[in-house]
Amino acid sequence: MLASRPLEILYVRSLYRPADFGGNRYPWEVTQRLARRGHRVRVITPRPAGPLPGEPLAQIKTYPASRRTPFETFVTNALMSRLTVERALRERPADIVVLSSYEVAYGYFRFARRRRPASAFIYHSRFRSDAVERLRTASGLNGSAGALLSRFVAHVESTTFRYADLLIAVSPYSKVEIEQRVGGSTERIRVIPTGVDTDVFAPGSRRIARQALGITDDDVVFIAVGRLVPVKRYDRALRTVDLLRRAGRRVVLLLVGTGPEAERLQALTQELGLEDQVRFEGFRENDELRLRYQAADAQLCTSEFENWSLSLLEGFASGIPAFGVPRGSIPDLLRLVDASLISDTVEPEQIAETIAIHLGQAGRLGALGKRARAIAVSRFDWERVVGDLEASFRSVIRP
Repeated sequence: MLASRPLEILYVRSLYRPADFGGNRYPWEVTQRLARRGHRVRVITPRPAGPLPGEPLAQIKTYPASRRTPFETFVTNALMSRLTVERALRERPADIVVLSSYEVAYGYFRFARRRRPASAFIYHSRFRSDAVERLRTASGLNGSAGALLSRFVAHVESTTFRYADLLIAVSPYSKVEIEQRVGGSTERIRVIPTGVDTDVFAPGSRRIARQALGITDDDVVFIAVGRLVPVKRYDRALRTVDLLRRAGRRVVLLLVGTGPEAERLQALTQELGLEDQVRFEGFRENDELRLRYQAADAQLCTSEFENWSLSLLEGFASGIPAFGVPRGSIPDLLRLVDASLISDTVEPEQIAETIAIHLGQAGRLGALGKRARAIAVSRFDWERVVGDLEASFRSVIRP
């Protein structure tokens, strides 16, 4: 009976921005597809940031939260999400509570009643959020104050990991990070990767896409998709393009996204004289985003940290490989296509050299792109991912 009946699922997250990139897209895809499978899904979150990409199939229940300071962000999300979960459980019991960010997980486990539904925590990364780093930087925290903040971060992580019935790691790298913090038994950890819609993101006519964007067939086109934030280290990408141009390559870089680093990156572009090589495309979605993937020869990932990157998977599904640096889960993902796509270091000179080797082999990027597409379809299609999540949820639900 349990293995076949629809589930009652509460999905709790402190940020619900489904029109955004990467991890922010994950909750929308998962909750929509679980609801489409017939499960009764309620999403508990602050007011969604930005427009929803479609009519939500899951019920969205919002709570008030402040973002004026990192402290208020954490406290209001922890307390208000907890109250809203309690109210939702009184209205209708749930089979499982799925927690997708640290603030809401801490609020749930720290103040949870003794008898509660099964729980799952979806681990996207360590608790080193932008809010924590902003607090550390803005307050100039060091010495005893910095140590206190570090202990609090460790406390939030340990509380979450101790009480969750199921820990979902979105990559092998994430599993290792959890194991380093959990200690003892790791039977509660399941590796279920981020997914990609392989019907929406698919290969198309490169010539037509380039004509629409005003790019010639003679250019080698790279694309980088994501928020323009410091951790993405797009400055490395710009310097890599500069080195390739100096070596005589006709290169175009499409930077797709917005963020606080935009002005600094535009200034660096001008400083390097790359105005004709770098295009700041802004935020793009749906057909416009797909068009840019289809126009590209490869992706360029120079982040200081990435987990199982949704944008890299979108590129794979679109039939383009990616060049990346040895940081986070980037090597794990690129190695599935070909280990030679990973540079030995994060230095632009090394990245440019890695790219140049591949550009010197006719048809090389096209062959790797076909392999990337096959991997995306066979291993990372969203329906397969959500099916694995559903099975894992059922495995911990209490009778």
